[in-house]
Amino acid sequence: MSTDILSSGSADALPEFSPTPRAGESVLTLDRLSSLALPVTVPLGVVDFDLRSFLELKVGSVLRTNRQTGESLEISVNGTPIARGEVRIQGERFAVRITEILRALPQRDVEGAQINASDVPPPS
Repeated sequence: MSTDILSSGSADALPEFSPTPRAGESVLTLDRLSSLALPVTVPLGVVDFDLRSFLELKVGSVLRTNRQTGESLEISVNGTPIARGEVRIQGERFAVRITEILRALPQRDVEGAQINASDVPPPS
């Protein structure tokens, strides 16, 4: 039978809080965080269908989006818009060339302190 630490009323049952890492514990570093994978999305557009049109889709159907040729596409990271870009073809693949960086998001250093925009060099 498991014991609920919070309802037991015993402070001794709670683990000791340590703001600094103990021996052998890993520390979050910018180097470790920089290898995290982030979902980047660049939607080509939206297509509205009625149910009949949707059911008639087959191989070879062409979907006309709400975007014009040459129109900027929004680039999002983890659902947050960060830039705009334009579609390019590189070999056999689509690519997106960034044309605009959107407003700067607040940045934090590894310890969680906010970094002022004036402390961050502009993108190159």
